[in-house]
Amino acid sequence: MSATGCRTKRQRGRPEGRSGEESRARLIANASQLFARHGFESVKLSDVAEASGMTAAAVYNHFGSKDALFIAAVVEVYDHIAAVFDRAADIDGHWHERLNAILSAASGIYRTDGFFHGIGNAAQTQLLRDPDIFHPLLEARLGVTRIFQRILRDGVAAGELPDDLNVNVAGELLTAFVMNGIASVTQFRPDQKDFDQTVSAFRALLNLT
Repeated sequence: MSATGCRTKRQRGRPEGRSGEESRARLIANASQLFARHGFESVKLSDVAEASGMTAAAVYNHFGSKDALFIAAVVEVYDHIAAVFDRAADIDGHWHERLNAILSAASGIYRTDGFFHGIGNAAQTQLLRDPDIFHPLLEARLGVTRIFQRILRDGVAAGELPDDLNVNVAGELLTAFVMNGIASVTQFRPDQKDFDQTVSAFRALLNLT
């Protein structure tokens, strides 16, 4: 029997030697890059398949639609940010110190290719377009917001912040400043030094320095 005849028949839609979980992770990783760079509307599932070295059928094996793939990609990004910020904030100290730790962590994961700004803009656009379909994006972003709300709530309990502070709103504001404001300022000045200078300015405005 020839060498060709000895080969196991390859399953259509899944690259040889790659598990389902690995395929899904690769699709999400490449999709997030494409969505961040080009936005939601300009990216086709065939683009993601090609970037991942897979067939279009492989994409549909894991995601039933572009919406589903986009949601999975954005949720993974937000979950990653939340995990990084949560570890940074898990220290004893004044709420200023914990927020400073989060800002330092943000500097550690900052990317000069505009990835976070791009994926964030795409997520907000889709949320505005159809909040019913894309509500998992809001839930994932709330995972980040709850970290800020927790350190503010602890600050109120410790007497570091006013008792009448609306922690929920204040936490949303901090999320917007860190995830949208800083990203927006550095969109056209993407060097790491520009990001660090923007964070330094933000610290000064909040009297964190």
